[in-house]
Amino acid sequence: MEIVLLLLAVVVIAVITVKIWRMIRIYRLRKQALESAFHLSNSLSKFMCDVSEIIRPGVSTADIDKFLGERAVSAGLMPYFQGYGDYPFATTTSINDEVINTLPSNRVLCSGDLFKLQFGLSDGIGYVCQAWTYPVGVVSQSRQRLLENTSHTLSDSIKHIKAGKKVGDIGSAIAASLSKFGLHGSKDFVGYRMSFVPRECPRIACDGPGPDAKSKLKQDMVLQFIVIAHAGKPDVYIDKDMWNVKTEDGSDSVLFSHMLIVKADRAKCLTKPLVRSAPHSA
Repeated sequence: MEIVLLLLAVVVIAVITVKIWRMIRIYRLRKQALESAFHLSNSLSKFMCDVSEIIRPGVSTADIDKFLGERAVSAGLMPYFQGYGDYPFATTTSINDEVINTLPSNRVLCSGDLFKLQFGLSDGIGYVCQAWTYPVGVVSQSRQRLLENTSHTLSDSIKHIKAGKKVGDIGSAIAASLSKFGLHGSKDFVGYRMSFVPRECPRIACDGPGPDAKSKLKQDMVLQFIVIAHAGKPDVYIDKDMWNVKTEDGSDSVLFSHMLIVKADRAKCLTKPLVRSAPHSA
C-alpha cells in the first residue's frame, strides 16, 4: 500500500512539474514574441507604406505580391502567409466586392478600384499582420466615403481597448460605429490575438459581441485588430478557387487593421496609419 501511495505521489508531482514547465515555457515564448512584435511591426508598416508607391492603374496584383515578398526576404524576415494553411502567396490582394483571401494574379488594377492588401511577417519568434484598403487612381465619392468611414471606425474602436475590457463590448462598439454610417461589419472574419503562433483567441468580431464575448483582454496581449465593412449586405460566398471571398450582392467591401498591444488604460498601436490621399470623382 505504501508503495502504491508513493507511486501515486510521484505521478502527481510529475504531472504538476510538467504543467509548471509548460506555463514557464509559454510565458517565455509570449515575452519573446511581444518583444519581436515591436521590430516586426516597424518593418511591416514600412513595407506597406513603400508598396503604396506602386499601387496604381496597370500594375498587377502579382507584381505587388512579388514586391512585398522580396522585401521581406531581403530583410531576413518570412512572409508567413506563404505556406500557412497551404496558402501559396505572400499576400492577399482583393478588389472591390472581393472581401478577403484573393490570390495574387496577372489581373491589373484599374482607376477607381478599392484595393485590399493583407501582408504578414515573422522572424521565427513572433508574428504580425496588417491589412489596408488603398484607393487606386480616381475613386468615386461613395467609395471615398466608404474608406473614410471605415477608417474612422477603426480609430474610434481602438479607444475602447484596454486590459480588463470584455471582447464582446469591443465587437459591439465596432458594429455600432459602422451602423452610424449605414455599413455592416463582417459576420465571418474577426480580429485575433497574435503571439508565438499566428492566431489565438480571443476573437474580436466586427458585427457584434462575437464568439468570445465574455473573454477579457489582458495586459500585454498583442492583437491584430481588424475592421471589415460592407457597403451592402454582409453575406459572402467563397469563389471557385476555394480562397477568394466575395460579397453575395456584389457590393463593395473594405478592410483596415492595426497591430496593437493591450495596456492597462489604452491600446498601444504598433503599426502606422497608411494615409494616402486620392482624387475622387463626383
